[in-house]
Amino acid sequence: MPVPCPAEKIANQFIAQTYDAYGRFDGWQLRKITHLPGSPWSQTNERETYGLIPDDLTRTYYRQLLKL
Repeated sequence: MPVPCPAEKIANQFIAQTYDAYGRFDGWQLRKITHLPGSPWSQTNERETYGLIPDDLTRTYYRQLLKL
């Protein structure tokens, strides 16, 4: 069995942590979380319905939530 590279190990840990945190939610519950007022989705949807959510908006929003 091949040994995973360090980046792969980090990615796998991140995926496992994300699943541990959100895996118990169904689609509607996840939608409720991601569509909160002030979220990247709501900010984009105010300007353009079904608009593309910019990566930098998502990055900034979640960094603020994590206080990074």
